[in-house]
Amino acid sequence: MSTDFCKGKRQALPKREMPAQGRDYEIKSGKLNLANILEKNFHITILNMTVEIVRFKLPPKKDNSQKIYTFQNDANINYLAEQLQTIRHFHFTSREQIYAKADELQTAIRENQAQGENSDSEQKKLLRVKELIRAYEKIVEGNYIDDLVRAQKEREPHHYAKKRR
Repeated sequence: MSTDFCKGKRQALPKREMPAQGRDYEIKSGKLNLANILEKNFHITILNMTVEIVRFKLPPKKDNSQKIYTFQNDANINYLAEQLQTIRHFHFTSREQIYAKADELQTAIRENQAQGENSDSEQKKLLRVKELIRAYEKIVEGNYIDDLVRAQKEREPHHYAKKRR
């Protein structure tokens, strides 16, 4: 086996091109460079998700079935965008702040219930924070996109089996 291709020449590795939509997202948002570490994790996951969708490793999932598919109409991307809105709404800059807010809201709900007061507002906020915690933990563990791809692969055989019948 010849190794002539390596001798004396440096060969550039091909650049991994991000799809134009991903670059547009980064440029349009302009928030990636200014984002705190929590936000950066979500921005990077959104960008990676667009790459996986373009490569057909992750199927597009419309948020609104009446409209054509775009990244703005993708249910998975919109879910992560909602988590970014929660981070901004509560001004979270660290994981500890998220958990502290969840504890604070649970305490407020208990106190309101003990006094017989309505705690609907706090419960809605707590649901948002808990959903943020779930998404953030999946992203930090590095399993968010992998879990979506794995779930899709598990559904595919069942989908095709139903069509054959």
